[in-house]
Amino acid sequence: MAKSSNLDLDEKEFAESEPPTSMKVNPIIQEIIAAKVMADNEEREPSGRLSAGKLGWPTQWQVLNYLKVPQKPLDEYTLRKFARGKDVEERIMKWLAPAEDKMQVEVKYRDVVGVADVILDYPIEVKSITNLAFKYKQKEGASRSHKLQVELYAKALGFSKYGVAYVASDDYRVLCFEYDVSDEVDKVIDRYEAQLKIGTVPVFKEEEKWQSMKDYCIYPEFLKLDEEGIVKRLKELGLESTYKA
Repeated sequence: MAKSSNLDLDEKEFAESEPPTSMKVNPIIQEIIAAKVMADNEEREPSGRLSAGKLGWPTQWQVLNYLKVPQKPLDEYTLRKFARGKDVEERIMKWLAPAEDKMQVEVKYRDVVGVADVILDYPIEVKSITNLAFKYKQKEGASRSHKLQVELYAKALGFSKYGVAYVASDDYRVLCFEYDVSDEVDKVIDRYEAQLKIGTVPVFKEEEKWQSMKDYCIYPEFLKLDEEGIVKRLKELGLESTYKA
């Protein structure tokens, strides 16, 4: 699922707004679905491993994940968005009908793991976005985090190109961007490994704008902390401020 932008924030605000008071609304379906969505969201302890989907994270988040610091729980709205993204991806896969060994392909590159959605001419990741966001993607291209994710798949599988396919969730239009494999994935992994050798949690530095937004920051309590504040917070969580990778 596509990560966040101001467009997503506007959509969330609209989704959570109250209907006009002149209309009578029965909340029964909304409440049943909300309860089911939250119940299905089983909280899991972070694995501590760096995966393809985390390559676009700030280094601070990557290190906190390594230390298995719990992330901010996902809210109902975000869980619904993930569910929609899964539904859209499954529909696209039915239409593409790839061979079984060409979809959901597990990969590993420099100890970073991931699962490629589909391999056609090269690995392609399918991302569901709103129709409004689709319009902007036509001008902006794929996001950094999505490109890093699929570039890792390409490197692991020996391809020189990869693709990021955005699907407009209202009408299933598809915009598939093609890119050449670069050295960006290796740079990110090098930086991560270097930080682990240093053995400290760095201050927050966003890689994409959405990461510093309150609704989407997964470690909000570390967002504005300096080095001293990070050490203090880690101790409050019962963690050492330094570690050995």
